Amino acid sequence: MVLTRNFSEKRLTFFFLTADGRFEFIGLMQSTVYGCTTSLFNDKRGKYEINGSNITFIPSKNFWRNTYSCSPATNKERDYVLERETYEFRTKTDEYGKTLVCLANAKGESCYRRAE
Repeated sequence: MVLTRNFSEKRLTFFFLTADGRFEFIGLMQSTVYGCTTSLFNDKRGKYEINGSNITFIPSKNFWRNTYSCSPATNKERDYVLERETYEFRTKTDEYGKTLVCLANAKGESCYRRAE
């Protein structure tokens, strides 16, 4: 299953969930102010487990890249902490009648559309 969340051409998220329990999350966010562009990219992969209405992501990769066009010396790349993340998941319907898959934890809720 492929889930997407696209707020604009400046922010895009893909979530891939496979039947054999693997996941891949790819996120990109960009912002341009006064001609300078900041980009934040995340590539997170691993396995997931489902228990009732909870899904736990167990990452084996969590790569981040942060770039700033007006000061390339501040660009950063790093492999981030590999921590389990558990979310409650549910479905709901958006204003167009399409089904959303929503993941919620103490930090908030994010909803994704199934890619067609």
